[in-house]
Amino acid sequence: RKVVHEVPNALPELLGRTAREDIVDDEGVLVAKAGAAIDGELAGKIASLPGRTIKVVPFVSSQIVDLTADEEDQYSIAQANVRLNDRDEFREERIEVKKGSRYFKEVADRVDFMDVSTKQIFSVAASLIPFLEHDDANRALMGSNMQRQGVPLLRAHAPLVATGMEKEVAKYSGQKIFAADEGVVSSVTGSRIVIEDGKGEKHIHELAKFVRTNQGTTINQYPIVDKGEEVKKGQVLVDSSSIDNGELALGQNIVCAFMSWHGYNYEDAIIISRRLAKDDVYTSMHIEKYEIEERETKLGPEEITRDMPNVSEESLSNLSAEGIVRIGAEVRPGDILVGKITPKGEAEPSAEEKLLRAIFGEKMRDVKDSSLKMPPGENGRVIETKVFSRENRDELSAGVRRLVRVWVAQKRKISVGDKMSGRHGNKGVVSIVLPEEDMPFLPDGTPVDMILNPLGVPSRMNLGQVLEAHLGWAAYILGFRALNPIFDGADATAIEDALGRVWIAWKAGAVNLDLKNPRGADREKIEAGLADRGFENGEIMDPACRGKAKRASLCLWLEELGVNARDL
Repeated sequence: RKVVHEVPNALPELLGRTAREDIVDDEGVLVAKAGAAIDGELAGKIASLPGRTIKVVPFVSSQIVDLTADEEDQYSIAQANVRLNDRDEFREERIEVKKGSRYFKEVADRVDFMDVSTKQIFSVAASLIPFLEHDDANRALMGSNMQRQGVPLLRAHAPLVATGMEKEVAKYSGQKIFAADEGVVSSVTGSRIVIEDGKGEKHIHELAKFVRTNQGTTINQYPIVDKGEEVKKGQVLVDSSSIDNGELALGQNIVCAFMSWHGYNYEDAIIISRRLAKDDVYTSMHIEKYEIEERETKLGPEEITRDMPNVSEESLSNLSAEGIVRIGAEVRPGDILVGKITPKGEAEPSAEEKLLRAIFGEKMRDVKDSSLKMPPGENGRVIETKVFSRENRDELSAGVRRLVRVWVAQKRKISVGDKMSGRHGNKGVVSIVLPEEDMPFLPDGTPVDMILNPLGVPSRMNLGQVLEAHLGWAAYILGFRALNPIFDGADATAIEDALGRVWIAWKAGAVNLDLKNPRGADREKIEAGLADRGFENGEIMDPACRGKAKRASLCLWLEELGVNARDL
């Protein structure tokens, strides 16, 4: 954004500005003193003077100027979070600026531009970290990278403490579907949404169901609109395993405690509650792809078949007549996915084989079982199979007659040994899963979901996680979402006010901590509790009134101790 130091001698440009120096007419008569606010009457007098430019107190205009890297080095550029007054003028006389590779303080009269946004010098991933300005650069880098490593959960939730970039990232993720035109939803199924516009035309939106990504995770879209609902053009119609209500959702909102617990969180280890596994809070869906080729060999062609030697009928129960596992089958380690036999060599038959040939004759073929089986430790449900062959003119490698692919979906619950991380580079491995009754609990008996080591904060210098925990606690109790743009978010006063409002709500008996059915604090109880103590509810519970909630909570606390704080 361009910083303007002079404006044309015209009424619209002069209105609301402040004169930087005395303005005189051609005869030397003073028209406006330096520092005078130019209102409509004064602007009319100045505009009547012969054509000239008027020097005004520097203000930040809405004009956006694109600069190349070479041009940028020539100007003094202020940061986007510089404080401005209601006339978009700098509040301080000296401003933090960047010129070339130097950072220094410059007088306001010499500032040329101001950044459009505090986020513009950071990547998309870094812009998703709340309180980034309170994190060490190395930890911020780790947090940015580890967001890409997160696995999509069965049902993720948008963060209570966000930066405002979540909706933009989700918009361009390719996992959202927007209404092509304004209309009414005429049909909704798990895989399709049909919208009928005002002209009677139907717009069909197909949903992606259990699509495998290159990382083996799942993209699964589901509708968030109902039949008969009116939608506007561009409205979001679906969420996915990584999107909640149109916003990027990489994790969960849970109750964390920073404390030691019998050494189980030594060296960044993480202790979690069994609730996280039992309620599928951190359960993810993965899809593995398995394939097998039917090839021509020197001893003859291989064959994909259900008829394999020395295999029990029970092992073949999930195979079709062609020897391929049926869709929907539950498979476990060692189960056959695709049956295949391969010709054996001309080796001398064993005594057992000679006996079998003598009994069964030609039925006992000289082949070996080379079937595709589930690997050890893997299990899941078959969701798709595909057969590629030369008869269908599919492209196959030389010597390959057919190629069979099988996709198996697997649900994985969180367990010991899994890596977990936050957005601030705070990472660790799950060391133990404790029963809910063994977890530390809050004053009202609510057990925490996760225990983190407090020693992992000061040495890593990523204090953003502590600020996020405090503001997130207030957001959860009071039922609001906190948007914290990086370098322009909530400060200590705002967080203390939020915690003060939480304490007031707690004392008023208005807090509900049902994690399975969360809802905000009871506003009527809070208002009644404050009225009984002689406080005005509107001022204290309004986030715009800075410092009021903190002061009120301190007064109430001191009154409980027998001190009349209002007289202090």
